[in-house]
Amino acid sequence: MFRCVQEKGFPKLVLRADFAVTCWESEHLSAVTIALVVLVCFIVGLPAVILLMLWRMQHHFHDISSDRHHEVRSNLGVFLRQFEPRYWYFAVVELSFKMVLTGVLCVISPGSEVQLIVAVMVCLFYTGVLLRTMPYIVSTADNLSTVSALSLALTLMIGLLHMVSFPGQDS
Repeated sequence: MFRCVQEKGFPKLVLRADFAVTCWESEHLSAVTIALVVLVCFIVGLPAVILLMLWRMQHHFHDISSDRHHEVRSNLGVFLRQFEPRYWYFAVVELSFKMVLTGVLCVISPGSEVQLIVAVMVCLFYTGVLLRTMPYIVSTADNLSTVSALSLALTLMIGLLHMVSFPGQDS
């Protein structure tokens, strides 16, 4: 929806995926509007709804005497079970990290050095958050998550070095 290009033989910008669609005109504008609404709902709405549910129910999860303990443990356990009680929200932090790497970074200068630099910075920031909080109940999970984030940052740095060393070459 958002990748418009100026192609030879076309007087206006066209959609990269379909040259029959002229960008920023009625049909395309309608589709862009719908896409933006869906993106905002997904990128902001999903983590916000999960965070609200966890905030409202996390005390039931940890209170065995609560009448809703088993219900909350069954319904929200996937978000709460692996984290220390004080980090009840960390599943949303983790989800946001993954969403930024897989979704948001796709629209930041696709295929450029800037995209990789931002991705490395996001990974290093997340690694810092992991090292500062150590949110998992099991220390090996803390270590594994930290090593995974660092590995991802290192892989992206190697990709950046390759891109800078061999500009314009497709691998």
